[in-house]
Amino acid sequence: MAITKEELYQLIERIENPIELESAYAAVRAIVEHDDQAWYWTERWQAEEREADEDTVVSAPFDNIHDVMRAVRRSLNEIDKEPPASEPSTQKEVR
Repeated sequence: MAITKEELYQLIERIENPIELESAYAAVRAIVEHDDQAWYWTERWQAEEREADEDTVVSAPFDNIHDVMRAVRRSLNEIDKEPPASEPSTQKEVR
C-alpha cells in the first residue's frame, strides 16, 4: 500500500518520541536517497523480511560453534579431494 507524501508528513507529525522521530527521519532519508530501492520499504517486503528473520532464528541449523566448525571442516575436506580420474580437473592454472 503506497501512501502520499502528505500522509507521510502527517504520520511523522504524530511522532512525539525524539528517538522514534530520528529513526523515521533516517528511514525517509534512505528512501529518498535510494529511490531505486523504495520497494524495500513496502509493507509487503518488510513483512517478508520479518518472516525471514523469524525463520532464521527458529531454524538455526547448528546448536553451537563446534557443530559449525565441524561442518566447515567437512566441506573443506570435500573441496580438497581430488576429482575422480574420469572427470576433467576444474582447477585453473595460476601464473
